[in-house]
Amino acid sequence: MTIRNLNLLFQPRSVVLVGASERPGSIGLHVAENLLRGGFTGEIAFVNPRHDVILGRSCHRSVEALPFAPGLAVIATPPNTIPGIIDELGVDISDLELDRLTGSATDETELLRNFAPAFSLLFLANLLERIVNPAVPQVTNSDGEEIEFMRLVYRLAEGVTPAQVRSALGQASELNAVSATFWNWLETKNRIRKNRKASGTDKLGLITKTDDGSIVLGTIELKSKTLELCVNSQTRMDLGRRVLEPLLGGLVGIPLVERQTLDQVLSEQDDHGSSFATQELPHDEIRRIVHEAMDRHYHAQLDQPVPALGNISPRKAAKSEEGRDKLVTWLKLLENQTAKHAPDDPMSSYDVTWMWNELGIYDLRN
Repeated sequence: MTIRNLNLLFQPRSVVLVGASERPGSIGLHVAENLLRGGFTGEIAFVNPRHDVILGRSCHRSVEALPFAPGLAVIATPPNTIPGIIDELGVDISDLELDRLTGSATDETELLRNFAPAFSLLFLANLLERIVNPAVPQVTNSDGEEIEFMRLVYRLAEGVTPAQVRSALGQASELNAVSATFWNWLETKNRIRKNRKASGTDKLGLITKTDDGSIVLGTIELKSKTLELCVNSQTRMDLGRRVLEPLLGGLVGIPLVERQTLDQVLSEQDDHGSSFATQELPHDEIRRIVHEAMDRHYHAQLDQPVPALGNISPRKAAKSEEGRDKLVTWLKLLENQTAKHAPDDPMSSYDVTWMWNELGIYDLRN
């Protein structure tokens, strides 16, 4: 193979896969998946006379039906069909040294083995290009909107309890409670989704689904003094407010809005690095990080068995007199452990009062 052909192999402007397939175990499926996952930035087209769509992409019935002249053709069909496909592509067979590449292959396995070195070179060249010149793809949600990380923080009104907020949120069928403090906001079946899809090879779609296949539009978390809605676009933030605020009424105040684009998130990583070991964080920031981690830990712990409570969850223990007595002992033990930390330790200022309120036994704290 000449240097000219190597350049075409390493840096094609477009690729067509003839013989693309969705049949499990087939070469056509493996090559198609690798083309789509490999980060190739040019045009990709599939050809298979028996399919209109493969892996979510349009599939053409023949080489002649292609909308562009491919810079590189990958053929994943039986060996005896290759000469005819080469003719359709309008390529000089002698220039490709077809006989040397196909060798004595009589089936797909032998053909793939003969072409393995060329595939390896293509992979390595593409990998090197992505390492030297990394490209940040545009990331979109299921509505085709560019990802923007949005967080609405509602502060609970004076005197409002978590139980009141849970009761209000329970009125919305699209809010699926994962725990007593966390909800997935699900797309309703009758929702009219915008007909905007990520297009182009430099875009990636980000879709979060539950186990039953429902699309998650956002998440809601109830903390000791706030309620937080997290979504990934301005449109979803506006829609989320229209869902939540009529339910919550006077239970919460006007939300604070935080937003970050993907570029801003990546820029922060570039500016600050990813290793905490190379940074000296302010004490207040360290304390905030530690306290948030403890909040997440104990929020989950409330629904998990605790040996000190007879291997039942704190929420279940709170339903009986005997369980409540054990809860008081357990919570006071946690408070005593916290008090034993040095004054400059972030753990020393962690307050578990919210757990007494969450479990409805604050009046037993004395």
